[in-house]
Amino acid sequence: MPFDGKHCFKLNTWVQLHELYEFSPVGMVKFGMSKEMTVHGKITPIVVNQIVNCYIKSNGDDLLPKHRTLLSSSKASG
Repeated sequence: MPFDGKHCFKLNTWVQLHELYEFSPVGMVKFGMSKEMTVHGKITPIVVNQIVNCYIKSNGDDLLPKHRTLLSSSKASG
Protein backbone atom coordinates (compact mmCIF):
# COMPACT_ATOMS: atom_id res chain seq x y z
CA MET A 1 0.00 0.00 0.00
CA PRO A 2 1.63 3.28 -1.02
CA PHE A 3 1.61 5.94 1.66
CA ASP A 4 -0.57 8.86 0.60
CA GLY A 5 -0.85 10.56 3.99
CA LYS A 6 -4.34 9.17 4.53
CA HIS A 7 -3.66 5.44 5.05
CA CYS A 8 -6.98 3.63 4.73
CA PHE A 9 -9.10 6.77 4.94
CA LYS A 10 -10.48 8.48 1.84
CA LEU A 11 -9.88 11.93 3.33
CA ASN A 12 -7.34 13.32 5.79
CA THR A 13 -8.67 12.10 9.12
CA TRP A 14 -8.17 12.81 12.83
CA VAL A 15 -8.40 9.96 15.33
CA GLN A 16 -10.26 10.90 18.49
CA LEU A 17 -10.44 8.41 21.33
CA HIS A 18 -13.08 9.12 23.95
CA GLU A 19 -12.92 5.98 26.05
CA LEU A 20 -10.74 2.93 26.41
CA TYR A 21 -12.53 -0.41 26.02
CA GLU A 22 -11.24 -3.92 26.66
CA PHE A 23 -12.31 -6.66 24.26
CA SER A 24 -11.43 -10.33 24.43
CA PRO A 25 -10.77 -12.12 21.14
CA VAL A 26 -14.19 -13.77 21.49
CA GLY A 27 -15.78 -10.36 22.06
CA MET A 28 -14.11 -8.96 18.94
CA VAL A 29 -15.51 -11.81 16.83
CA LYS A 30 -18.96 -11.39 18.41
CA PHE A 31 -19.08 -7.65 17.69
CA GLY A 32 -17.70 -8.16 14.20
CA MET A 33 -20.27 -10.79 13.34
CA SER A 34 -23.13 -8.71 14.74
CA LYS A 35 -22.00 -5.73 12.61
CA GLU A 36 -21.57 -3.59 15.75
CA MET A 37 -17.90 -3.26 14.82
CA THR A 38 -16.55 -3.13 11.30
CA VAL A 39 -13.10 -2.93 9.74
CA HIS A 40 -12.75 -0.06 7.29
CA GLY A 41 -9.11 -0.49 6.44
CA LYS A 42 -5.63 -1.04 7.78
CA ILE A 43 -3.17 1.48 9.15
CA THR A 44 0.55 0.87 9.45
CA PRO A 45 2.13 -0.39 12.69
CA ILE A 46 4.02 2.91 12.95
CA VAL A 47 0.76 4.88 12.99
CA VAL A 48 -0.77 2.47 15.53
CA ASN A 49 2.22 3.06 17.81
CA GLN A 50 1.95 6.83 17.34
CA ILE A 51 -1.74 6.72 18.31
CA VAL A 52 -1.01 4.55 21.38
CA ASN A 53 1.90 6.80 22.45
CA CYS A 54 -0.28 9.90 22.06
CA TYR A 55 -3.09 8.29 24.05
CA ILE A 56 -0.72 7.30 26.88
CA LYS A 57 0.87 10.76 26.92
CA SER A 58 -2.50 12.55 26.91
CA ASN A 59 -4.27 10.30 29.41
CA GLY A 60 -1.41 8.95 31.51
CA ASP A 61 -2.71 10.21 34.84
CA ASP A 62 -6.14 8.68 34.24
CA LEU A 63 -5.02 5.29 32.91
CA LEU A 64 -5.40 2.27 35.12
CA PRO A 65 -2.05 0.51 35.59
CA LYS A 66 -3.53 -2.55 33.84
CA HIS A 67 -4.43 -0.47 30.77
CA ARG A 68 -1.04 1.27 30.70
CA THR A 69 0.66 -2.15 30.76
CA LEU A 70 -1.58 -3.55 28.04
CA LEU A 71 -1.07 -0.53 25.80
CA SER A 72 2.68 -0.40 26.37
CA SER A 73 3.21 -4.12 25.81
CA SER A 74 0.96 -4.47 22.77
CA LYS A 75 2.72 -2.04 20.49
CA ALA A 76 2.64 -3.13 16.88
CA SER A 77 5.83 -4.30 15.27
CA GLY A 78 6.59 -3.10 11.83
